[in-house]
Order: sequence, then structure tokens, then C-alpha cells
Amino acid sequence: MKHSFYKYKFFLILALIGLSANTYSFFPEQHTIVLNDQDSNTIELLDTALKQSIVRILGSKNEYDKNSLFLKNISTKQYIKQYEFIEDFGKSKIKIIVDSKSLRNYLLENNLSVTSEDRQSLSAWILCKAELQSKAKFDKTTDKCDQVKSFLIKSAEERNVDLFFPIFDSIDISFLELEQKTEINDIAYLNNRYNSNGSFYCEVTLERNNCFNTFDSKKKNTKINFEKRYSPAEIFNKVVDSMQEFRKIFINKDSSRPFTVVVKNISSLEDYDLAFRELNKIVLFSDLKISSLDKKDTIFSSNLLGKITELENLFNTANNFEILSIKFKEIVIKFNNT
Repeated sequence: MKHSFYKYKFFLILALIGLSANTYSFFPEQHTIVLNDQDSNTIELLDTALKQSIVRILGSKNEYDKNSLFLKNISTKQYIKQYEFIEDFGKSKIKIIVDSKSLRNYLLENNLSVTSEDRQSLSAWILCKAELQSKAKFDKTTDKCDQVKSFLIKSAEERNVDLFFPIFDSIDISFLELEQKTEINDIAYLNNRYNSNGSFYCEVTLERNNCFNTFDSKKKNTKINFEKRYSPAEIFNKVVDSMQEFRKIFINKDSSRPFTVVVKNISSLEDYDLAFRELNKIVLFSDLKISSLDKKDTIFSSNLLGKITELENLFNTANNFEILSIKFKEIVIKFNNT
């Protein structure tokens, strides 16, 4: 029992570390992917890194699967900037740098959508239903629970998602009504004390792993949908795909029009460089360049490739910029260098 507690505490610490690292960056120019250098040759590992990068850019494992014939034929070497073999806690690993900016542009040229890639958080409610009558069965079920959590942590790293395992304390159990399984479809709710972009619920037993989707109720809690069962892999990708759907960016080159970006609160050359780099990453902007510069405002000209609502949604999720006003041909934003 004590050993199981410490293993659970280890997983929780890992999740919290990831959750605390929630920082925003518009469309990262590269992805750093670290893989175990075991049971695979270098070419296979580079292919794996490219696939992970593509899924991050698309924001959808489902979309990757639908376009797998095309995506698997993308030249891996063309988008791998560099790689090196490293030692990590005595294990041999490979660190791979993917040119995500060029890869993103290639996907857009082939009419695939992309996401802004701002980091999302996910709550995974895992109930380990171990049998107390037998120590051997209890240990096996607990190990199985740890394996499920390890798999989810690995999957979260691949998709750049902060994963959080809420603790089932007395309040949670009461709120979930897990001690009263009769008519659970009507009474089981996840509370909203854990702030995340999405969640799912899994019950792990010695015989099987059953995971269930959640959906918002009118009372702003989250109800568990017990009508359909999923494996941990299925529910993870389903929920993350759904979370990233709201970050999708659709480019329409036919609707390109002149657009002005007015940036306030730039007080130094360093501020200007950082603001320009972040703005230049936005795929909705084409041919971004400075028009004028004075003590109050820095004005950029560009072409807008898409809807103004998509641009607004994008800036609403940014930490470095705050929208002051937005019109059909102009957006005024405040730069926050924090």
C-alpha cells in the first residue's frame, strides 16, 4: 500500500510540473522531441518525431489518420533540422529538432488546417478498482493503473498537453456519487474545482480498462457519459482532438486583403524584436512589415488570409498581446512583455 502511494505521488508530481509550465507561443518555429533510443533504428525514430510534429500542428490525431497516405509520404529529412543522442538518467535517448515552421507551411499549401498550438490542460480521472481480498490481485491492478497513467503521461508529452490527475478525496467521491452506482448515468458529475480545458474518466480493473467521455451540463459541471466505452488511447486522442478543435486556423488565400496591425506599449528595441517575431509567426498574416514607428504606436502592414473572427480568437488566447479594438481592416493590440 505504501509503495503504491509513493508511485501515485510520483505521477501526480509529474503532472503538476507539466501543468505549471503552461506558457503561450504563437505557432512555434521548431519542435524539440525526445525519444527513447531503444528497439528502433535512427530512421524510424526520425519518422516518429515527424509524425508527432505533424499531429501537433494539425491538432488532431483523427485528421492525421484520415490523411495518413499523404502525410506518411512527406520527406522526413527535409524537416529534421538536427538530432543528437543523449543520456537521460542512465537511458540512451535521441533529441530531435523538427522545423515546424516549414512543415506547417507545407501542410497549409496542401489545404490542411493547423492549430495555434497554445498549450492545453487535461484532467484525467483514474479510478483504480483494486480487489482488497487478494494482495496479489491488488498489486497487479495497482501496477496496471500505473501503466495506464504512464501511457497517458507519454501521450501528453507527444501532443504537448499538460496532464493532471485530480486526487479522489472525500469531496470528489461524494460529488461523483461513486459509492452509489445505481442510476449512475443520472447522478454522476465531475465537479469543476479542477480548472482544465478538458477531462475524461477511466475505471481500471484487473480484467479491463474502461474510459468514458465527459460533457458539460447546464449546471456547469461535467457529466460522465457512460453510454460508450473507450480504451485509454481512444479517449485521450478523442478529448485532445476536441480541445484543439477550438484552436483550428483555416487559411483562405482567395480572401486575402490588406490589413493593419497597430501595436501599443512597445518601449524598446527588444520589445519591438519580440513583438515582431511573435506576430510574424501568425499564419493568418502574409508579408508582414513595419509601416511606421513613433513613441506611441508601432504600425505593421500585412495581408489577412482568413476571417477576422479567427484572428480575434487567436489573440484572445495570447499572453503577450491584448486586443484594444478590432475592425474589418485593422486590429489595435497592446504588447505585454512579461
